[in-house]
Formats: sequence, C-alpha cells, structure tokens
Amino acid sequence: MAIISKETFEKLTKEEKKKLRKIYKDMKKEPTLAYAYEYAEKCKWLEELFDKENLQPEPKTWEDVLKLYPARVTGVVGLELELKGVPGINDKIAQKIIAATKLAKLIELGYGGMVTDEEWKDTNDKYIVALHYEKGEAILEKRTVCNYKCFIAFRTYEQRELFMAYPENRELVEQYYMI
Repeated sequence: MAIISKETFEKLTKEEKKKLRKIYKDMKKEPTLAYAYEYAEKCKWLEELFDKENLQPEPKTWEDVLKLYPARVTGVVGLELELKGVPGINDKIAQKIIAATKLAKLIELGYGGMVTDEEWKDTNDKYIVALHYEKGEAILEKRTVCNYKCFIAFRTYEQRELFMAYPENRELVEQYYMI
C-alpha cells in the first residue's frame, strides 16, 4: 500500500475512507519490518486522525456528552453539588457557572472546540451567540464578528446554526446569560 497524503485523504469518499480505515487497522496489527519505519514516519497524521476520530459520533447536546463521555464529565456533576450552600452564590449564579462548564465541554467535544486567544487575534470571522437588550427585553442574538470576544463562539456558521438548532443547547445558553 502506498502512503497517502492528507490532501488526498480529504478528497476520499466516505466509503473509501472506511476501506482505508480497515487497511490501516490491519497494518497496525502486523506491519512488515520493511514498512514499519516508513509507516511510522509518514502516517503519524493518519494515526492521530483515526485515534482522535475513533469512529465515535460527536455529541450535539449535553445529554449526548453524558452518554458518550461519562468519564470526562464527572467534575461537572460534582460542581453542581459543591455550589449548593456556598455563601454569595444564589441559584441563578450557580446555574450560570454550571451552564458555562457544560457549554465549554460540549463545544470542545462536539463543535470543534473553544475559539482560542490566538484565533481571536486573527481577522477571520467567528460566529457567536450574544445577549443584547431591546426595549428592556433580553434577546439572544447570532452575530458574525472577527475580534469581539465572546464565550459562546464557533469557527463556522454551520457549527453555530447546528448548535442552536437543539432546544436543550439554547436552554443552556439562556442559563449562561441568566435569562
């Protein structure tokens, strides 16, 4: 089997990628000695991709995160218990803290990760969900920005739209903004 470049891999159909995964798994089990060095050097990106991808669906809601990654969210459950009875933290503030934690984990696992400080410095568009007030009423607003930092931000328009399409995600955003 010849080594495949990232560019070629990205052009493959879903079915071709499936076949490549099977070949990759077979090679990983018993690579020939002659091929082992070449494989290790030239296919690191492919190994990382498949290991990262792990053929597991990306979570789209907090419930999905709980089902797919229960070990990675135990801290959130503990946080809910810790916030009860802390002086100065009422239910609304506790909900905001918990919602922020859930949003960060959900965006990390299902929507490409949080926008980094470095990315905020560039001039590429980011797609945010912000809060503004109109005639005294709190309204969630979808905006496209390049350097206005916002906690709930996505790299693509599609990520933001998919995220906001789920009512439970919208509810988390409302809890975060304390609406």
